[in-house]
Amino acid sequence: MRRLLLLPLLALPLALCAGNFTIVLQAPAYSGQVARLYRYDDLYTLRTVRIAEMPIGDDGTAMTTDVQGTSCNCASAM
Repeated sequence: MRRLLLLPLLALPLALCAGNFTIVLQAPAYSGQVARLYRYDDLYTLRTVRIAEMPIGDDGTAMTTDVQGTSCNCASAM
């Protein structure tokens, strides 16, 4: 019975790691401006940190590739 209770605790660090994701931004009214992506640095004070900044093109879309500061190292979480 103890082994069954221990199994979810061993799998918990894997669930806490962020995965890859894609954000598609379509804002034709804001073409020529800059889109900014933030993350919370501290959930207690709600302090934010800018992690990406991308220009919005003439067609109203913005794209970025790799964003630093959004995932953890899953090997170190275990």
